[in-house]
Amino acid sequence: MFQNRISGYITGIVLLFLLFIPDFLQPAPDTEYSNQLFWQLLHTGSWSAAWRSIAAMCLILAQAFILDSLLGIRNIYEKNTGIPFVLFILFYAAHPALHTFSPALAAQTLLLVGLWNLLEMYQRKKVMFAAFNSGIITTIAALFWLPALVFHIFNIVACAIIRPLNYKDVIAFLIGGSLPLLYIVCAYTALPFEFHYFPELIVRHPNESFASLRFSPAIWGYASWIFLLLNIALLHTFRAYSRIKIISRRFFTIVIIIPLFLLAGIALAESPAGSHFVLLGIPFTLLMTQLMLDTRDQRPLKIGLVLFLLMLIWLQTDWYFDISFSLIP
Repeated sequence: MFQNRISGYITGIVLLFLLFIPDFLQPAPDTEYSNQLFWQLLHTGSWSAAWRSIAAMCLILAQAFILDSLLGIRNIYEKNTGIPFVLFILFYAAHPALHTFSPALAAQTLLLVGLWNLLEMYQRKKVMFAAFNSGIITTIAALFWLPALVFHIFNIVACAIIRPLNYKDVIAFLIGGSLPLLYIVCAYTALPFEFHYFPELIVRHPNESFASLRFSPAIWGYASWIFLLLNIALLHTFRAYSRIKIISRRFFTIVIIIPLFLLAGIALAESPAGSHFVLLGIPFTLLMTQLMLDTRDQRPLKIGLVLFLLMLIWLQTDWYFDISFSLIP
């Protein structure tokens, strides 16, 4: 199944376009917002629904190529396979909540670049400049999506997993993370530009924030299915750790802890939205790929593919007919 990258690229791109067709037939309303500076500068409120979907589609495609290139250059998997590209596309293109341009989706592009930068530290003797760059990238991501701020801590922990960490590297992370904020403060002082810089976090008013949410059986069913697959793949990866090469083992360890920092970061979210969970696509893609490559019996994979297609049909049907009810009376 997708034994080379070219077949994976073709399949993934075709699937991406097919799954985005309903968004052009029935555009989703713009419910994503952020008080972060860079997001305000984009003025997405004036964009049409079609342009927001096109922007999301382009970002998902770019992220898929970034992640697949990282896996290929570092030979994370022993086999040349297009599975990661296809799985990444499926994870994001299948869920209607991720079909619109959002702060989290914009930030993830930068966080993926930061993840690449972290993995580059594995073979370097001195990583101060790489740590400095990671700090800058993460702060820029946080200026789109505030929960990305937590990933400054993730960078330090991930660096310690990849290689021995010293205090100079930690200082480089902190200086790099502070530099964009320093530039912004200087620009804000010198230029007559006003923006709402204080975020309205959902943890401050949880009842009001979640009152507008609707409970969709299809979306929650999809989330449960992803959670189940993710845990099965995680269990398999733990069992296979002893025979995975060192760089892959360390990379998987970094990826596994992403959900922990994501959950901590969601406390800084400004609005309740499914797009806040975009980063789960990275561990899902990598761990499921390892599981699929190690599975000799293809029958469970074919059954899983059929179930996923049925889930996809259910999601699209629910999206068109709005089968949902309020979470808070």
